[in-house]
Amino acid sequence: MAFSFCLVSPQADNYSLSLPLPFNRTKKVFSCPKELESLINKLLVDLPGYANRVRARSRPLSNPTKSNDSVNIIVAGNPEFEPLPLSALSESVTIPENSRQVFITTLARVYQNNQALDYQEYHWLFFSQNSQNWQLIKMYSFRKNTSENKQTYPIESSEGFIAEAIRLWLRDCQTKSNR
Repeated sequence: MAFSFCLVSPQADNYSLSLPLPFNRTKKVFSCPKELESLINKLLVDLPGYANRVRARSRPLSNPTKSNDSVNIIVAGNPEFEPLPLSALSESVTIPENSRQVFITTLARVYQNNQALDYQEYHWLFFSQNSQNWQLIKMYSFRKNTSENKQTYPIESSEGFIAEAIRLWLRDCQTKSNR
């Protein structure tokens, strides 16, 4: 949006300010993508901010600077859409047949003993689509510490802060497209 202004002086002692209206008054139309690949690509741009806000809100009021709460998601990316067999999980999982699998990576930083420790988390997401939108139905995560090159096994993380951030983003995406 561009604004310009000029001082108009019909007489030396009488100044008035002339402000033209913005030239582009069209409303941008936002639509939440129906294609999962496009939806995930948009989600990944916003996911670090959403995840960090969810994490910050979940800190206890009694000790908001507790060291184990100082996790920051720096970036999210590397979406993969090729499904894996569910037998790759150690537990038996019931996932709806029409669900779609997506794999994403987040880079996180945690501060411990005045040092920054970076680690990658890998997330195995399961989405289903109803007539209106996509929903996250299940999530598994595992971590790789980049400095120690250690990896954990996938754990069910559907109630974790990354999953909550994804659900909030999906809700917001749908709300924006319904305006």
